[in-house]
Amino acid sequence: MSKPTPSSSGALHKLYQKQQPKLGAKRGTSKLLTTFAEDDYQRIAALIAKWLEESEKPQRRRSQRR
Repeated sequence: MSKPTPSSSGALHKLYQKQQPKLGAKRGTSKLLTTFAEDDYQRIAALIAKWLEESEKPQRRRSQRR
């Protein structure tokens, strides 16, 4: 089986491609940002969801005490 290739149509990838000339990033930085834009959007979304869930926990506890 062949390894699936990353999609270059993701929102982060499109944003990066549009902003790349303005960034003036070095080759290594450019490659790293492209990797995040193509491969890590699901992990980034999961991390943000976890942060949001954790930030809501103290608020729920306070409202239950009343």
